[in-house]
Amino acid sequence: AIKETGMKAGVTLNPHTPICLLEDIIQDVDMVLLMSVNPGFGGQRFIEHSVDKVARLREMIDRKGLSTMIEVDAVEAKIKTMFADIPAQPNAAERIYYPVADNKEPIICILKDKEQPHVQVLLFNKHEAVPDNQKGNVDYLIQQYAKNLISIMLNARLNELVQTANPPYIYARADDSNFFVAKTKDAFLGIVVCKEDSIENGIAAMLRELERARQFGFTETEYNRARAEYLRQLESSYNERDKQKNEKYVNEYVRHFLDNEPIPGIENEYTIINQIAPNIPVAAINQLMKGLITDDNQALALFAPEKEDLKLPSEAAIAKLLKDAKTEKLTAYVDKVSDEPLMAEAPKGGKIVSESKDDIFGATTLTLSNGVKVIIKKTDFKADEIRMKGVSLEIGRASC
Repeated sequence: AIKETGMKAGVTLNPHTPICLLEDIIQDVDMVLLMSVNPGFGGQRFIEHSVDKVARLREMIDRKGLSTMIEVDAVEAKIKTMFADIPAQPNAAERIYYPVADNKEPIICILKDKEQPHVQVLLFNKHEAVPDNQKGNVDYLIQQYAKNLISIMLNARLNELVQTANPPYIYARADDSNFFVAKTKDAFLGIVVCKEDSIENGIAAMLRELERARQFGFTETEYNRARAEYLRQLESSYNERDKQKNEKYVNEYVRHFLDNEPIPGIENEYTIINQIAPNIPVAAINQLMKGLITDDNQALALFAPEKEDLKLPSEAAIAKLLKDAKTEKLTAYVDKVSDEPLMAEAPKGGKIVSESKDDIFGATTLTLSNGVKVIIKKTDFKADEIRMKGVSLEIGRASC
């Protein structure tokens, strides 16, 4: 099918894929790309046995009387060829990575801006960044997996508070990321959007949940649920791997170039994570959590709109909130898991009264016995996604 469109066919072999797998298809291939390093991880050494693979592949091609081309890491070579005519800058500025100083007492910054829409607080728990030359291994992927799971579980707790009758804040989340633009420090970040009449209460509520997670960790049921959801999302990405937008690849390449972030590809990532995730216990996740929330190296920024009647807490008041969070008597989080069905009794099913097809849009409309109309359209946009939307039509408006 590839050649019928006037294009050439190629095959790529990772370093540990044997040449013998090409024996029955080599005659249909125009080019074979042999990888001399594992794809997606920067700073690797050249794998020596790649030279032997080239010789064995050449022997196979000659034995069959073919003209198949052999390339070694052809993509990199192609990029170098394409951009070879761009001269290096003789007086290019040296890129200096300035160290971010540690601090014993919290650094607090309060700023107002007329374009700031709401009161937002960012709490940074600074820690050392992983050096770029230490990211090209599976250990780094394991660490990133653990941090992602921490973020999922902690954000679920923070979101629970938003669902209460009188939530302490409008929105809150937490994750581990960069410390602004610094290359020498990362930070575990907590963000809270506060009610204007309850700013200190919102900050205290976020601090309380961060400290609770640090002291007591997460439960087995929380971890099982979060891990299942993480693996489900990973499987969805794997199933949609041929439908990714270019933007996703560009962002990955930029992060790899600037920060040496690994890009193993969804196929490799899906395989690796599914192997390691079942072997990482919640105790290991909790141990990591203890080191992400620190007693020092904290920085807090409060951004607020310019309003005459808006009363903001002082730096001293915020410093007291940070101190009190460390001394408050807390109890472990209780994961209220219910095994009850969503509905005690399944409703009695209705019937399809009529069915019509729209050949222009490729949709099918079903009319149900309760008067509801269901419009179904199958697309090939996604391989692993079903979207549903309900609309109640009234005169002059529609509610969803």
